[in-house]
Amino acid sequence: MVAKNVITELPDSTLTHWFELVETLREHFPEEVMAVDLTNKDEVTKTIKQLLNRLWRWQR
Repeated sequence: MVAKNVITELPDSTLTHWFELVETLREHFPEEVMAVDLTNKDEVTKTIKQLLNRLWRWQR
């Protein structure tokens, strides 16, 4: 069985926003973004939420 990249399963409209979000997160958290297993939807979701929370706290 070939592992699928969960990102490729997103609708096109969501995909554009997702890539913009990832680029923003990568600017601030390059190691964390690169370490995410893109075949694991739960890990992707959890990591994005954690990084957004960290970014939000820094912006306040």
